[in-house]
Amino acid sequence: MESNGRLGLHIFVTASYLAIGMFIFRSLELDNEKAMKEQMIQAIQAFLANKTCVSMSELSYFVGVVEGDLGAARAVVENRSISDKWDYSGAMSFVATVVTTVGYGHLAPLTTSGRVVTVIYALIGIPLTLIMLKDIGDKLSNCITRLYRVQYCQKAWINKTINVSLIVAVGANVTILLPSALFIHVEGWTMTDAVYYCFITLSTVGFGDFLPRGGDLLSWNRHLYIFFIYIWVFIGLAYISLIISCISNTIVEKARSVERQTLTKVEAELRRLRHELKKHQRRSKNITTNVVGAESPSTSLNVKLMHYKHVGQDNNAFVCSVDSETLHVKY
Repeated sequence: MESNGRLGLHIFVTASYLAIGMFIFRSLELDNEKAMKEQMIQAIQAFLANKTCVSMSELSYFVGVVEGDLGAARAVVENRSISDKWDYSGAMSFVATVVTTVGYGHLAPLTTSGRVVTVIYALIGIPLTLIMLKDIGDKLSNCITRLYRVQYCQKAWINKTINVSLIVAVGANVTILLPSALFIHVEGWTMTDAVYYCFITLSTVGFGDFLPRGGDLLSWNRHLYIFFIYIWVFIGLAYISLIISCISNTIVEKARSVERQTLTKVEAELRRLRHELKKHQRRSKNITTNVVGAESPSTSLNVKLMHYKHVGQDNNAFVCSVDSETLHVKY
């Protein structure tokens, strides 16, 4: 019963968080989407107005042709060479996004045999990758534990503050800042875009709106660049998983601590009530009943008759002697 209540609470909190996110991102992105649609409509209308020889059906066909590979279509328009998607670096990028479940969506098999092999490859590769990431995470955890135990002075809170700051700084540099600087230099991205790409990749969200392509690097340099990017992805995934696990454990432990404190208070209150009840029961056992003549009761007191010895009655009243004081109990 308790686990069902906790599960219901978790579902409610998650659903509430999703609903809040829905309203936030709708308010942030909807107006921009409408503006982009309006701009696109105006551009298409202007193109058709200036190119009267092109009909709407011909333009629709052209769009259908180029939407399969916009990068290649842009390269043709700009008179640039078109590189194969499924070269060594492209194939490595594809299998890495499969086994890490990042799934950018920029490259996907189009043949039936390729799709079947992808499913089989993922069923084997994803568990193997998770095992490897767990081992990497364990090594990182050992390093973090050793660093966390370093003593700089006699004050524990100073040591804790310095160690946590170092752990966060090293992790942020290895997983976010240094790769972002590389992407800014090679890809020409802004700092915001580079940091955004790093986090989206390492959290395995993988929208695919930003992809490292190597820019103007030579062929083998580009292959090496892509290779090191996915080495970074594996290390970063292990580190981010470790951080997320620590955050989750902290939240769970805090919730359990609050639960334990609440249970302790409830148990203490129950013990107090039991003590009070026993005290009243002991007092009730000292009450003896005697019959006296009385026309009407002078004081009303509700008493459970099971705690008293009834020896008689007079004028519809019980007479009880409590601490040498006579009380008339109506019934």
